[in-house]
Amino acid sequence: MHYVDEGQGPVLLFVHGTPDQSFGFRHLIKALRVEHRCVSIDHLGFGLSDKPVNSDYTVAAHARRLQGSIDHLGLIDITLVVTDFGGGIGLQHALEHPANVKGIVLYNTWLWDLMTDKRFRWPSVIMNSWFGRFLYLQLGFSVNVMMLPPMARNPGSQETPMRTTRRPCQMRLPARQRSLVYNRSRTLVRSGTHSGNASTG
Repeated sequence: MHYVDEGQGPVLLFVHGTPDQSFGFRHLIKALRVEHRCVSIDHLGFGLSDKPVNSDYTVAAHARRLQGSIDHLGLIDITLVVTDFGGGIGLQHALEHPANVKGIVLYNTWLWDLMTDKRFRWPSVIMNSWFGRFLYLQLGFSVNVMMLPPMARNPGSQETPMRTTRRPCQMRLPARQRSLVYNRSRTLVRSGTHSGNASTG
């Protein structure tokens, strides 16, 4: 898996969600690497990491791979910075290794089962339908619609994670690749809505 590791000092581990990658943290890393060791990993299937078709893309599987990267890089006394699905992925380390977590920064994420809230339950129903498949495979819905407002706020920028993320959705991908994108997204939605149970996956 691809990762960014810059700077020296106390460890900040940035854990991204979907659709995103370590590139989304580039400005934070640039500002904080002067006094911190800033690490951000592209989850399997995202950013510059490999994208194997038959891999497990559940939140629990991402959490296990993140733990492997933490062990491999020897990260200790970590401050976790988690967003979106990265909450369910990164907080598993805090639950299993609390002594290794110095601090936690949460934004745009959740700490409970969302399926009990009807405002969040309907996206899961849509994602598991033929219509959800159409939205992801044919329209690139998450990056072309859901992520459009940040692009609109900064239309002149040439270097944004939105441009990087959106580019593949503007190409006609082979059917197998389109299916991979859809299945990965659907799997994250299914498992992410129960991120509190990540250790059971």
